[in-house]
Amino acid sequence: MLTKNCKVFPRIRPDEISMVAERDTFIATFGARYYKSHREKPSVNVTYRRELARLLIEVKKLTPSVRNFVHPLKQQNFDVLISVTKSISNHDGKNDVHKSASTALNKGTTIKQCCQTTILSVLKKRVALRGYNGRSLSKLIESEWRFEVSHRAANDSEKEH
Repeated sequence: MLTKNCKVFPRIRPDEISMVAERDTFIATFGARYYKSHREKPSVNVTYRRELARLLIEVKKLTPSVRNFVHPLKQQNFDVLISVTKSISNHDGKNDVHKSASTALNKGTTIKQCCQTTILSVLKKRVALRGYNGRSLSKLIESEWRFEVSHRAANDSEKEH
């Protein structure tokens, strides 16, 4: 099974985040796919797995019915993903500032990659996931993420440097 593969989860710190990462089949699939093209960067692979697990933990706080990582990858959860991204990047709503701007900037790309991984899995297995259309969420991210997150985060990132 992918979750037991030390190449997908090399030397991952044992904590709540790593446990979520190891138990979620999608995160393991994403890790295996990433590993195929980035074998020389196992630490980056661990970072992505932890990032996805942390995102899933935060989504579950807002939407307790979520069982796995694929569930929030639906267009109707776009606003939840925006809220979670802002939370993870320590967005100060009062001053409209991301304290961790790079985290905010990277989330949209990561979520789009997750959509592509899910679409690929669905196509390979020739199964349908009820209510899932990864292309719709990807299009929403392409058209709206910059207005909701990226532009502000990019400005905040420039101020950090």
